[in-house]
Formats: sequence, C-alpha cells, structure tokens
Amino acid sequence: MLTERLLASFNPEGGIHLAPDLLARLSQHAWPGNLRQYASVLRTASAMLDPHEECIGWQHLPDDMAEELTALAQRRVPSIAGGSSQNLEELSRVAIREALESSCGNISQAARRLGISRQTLYRKLNN
Repeated sequence: MLTERLLASFNPEGGIHLAPDLLARLSQHAWPGNLRQYASVLRTASAMLDPHEECIGWQHLPDDMAEELTALAQRRVPSIAGGSSQNLEELSRVAIREALESSCGNISQAARRLGISRQTLYRKLNN
C-alpha cells in the first residue's frame, strides 16, 4: 500500500506499478535510510520511465540500488535451494523466468542480469 501511494504521488496520471519480482525484492531490503531512501528510489525509477511505460522494472532503478538488490538475492539463493528437491536445471529455469519477468521480457537485459550471452539465454529457453 505504501508503494502504491508513493507511486501515485510521483505519477499523478496513475497506472504506474512495479514488476512483481522487483516489489518482492524491494520488500526484502533493510532500507537503512528508511522511508526517505525508499521514496527516493521510487521517485528516480519513476523519472526513468519512458512516456509509454507503466511498469517499473530493474532497468529503471539507480545502478547502486539494482546492484544492492541483486547482491541480496545472491546471498539468499542457497536458502532457496538448501534442502529442497530442486535440481540445477530447475533452479536455472526459475532464475531465467525471474530475470525475464524483472526485465519485462527484454532478452538482452535478462541475459545481462544472469551474466550470460543472449545466444545462451535463447538456447536455454529453447531447451
């Protein structure tokens, strides 16, 4: 609810929302700067939207915040896989799906987030 109110205050025309995986990642962040820091990140991301865009994704975040959130996810990956019956292929599919969702379907951006080439990502999508 807080995120919706902040986005509405920065975008009075409405309709702006966060990609679901980005919202989940933002909610896991400690936010040492509290509300001011969170509002600043959302304000910056809103300003980075192109006129036709309504979905704030990873590409709209300030670089330092995107790196922090990515590092947070990488630290948490072992807890997701620990003790579960998932194998490497399943984890790979999940990572690819999340990267595509957070990139709003942008293959190049998803590949960069995953640290692989576009061709490798296409190959993995076709398997």
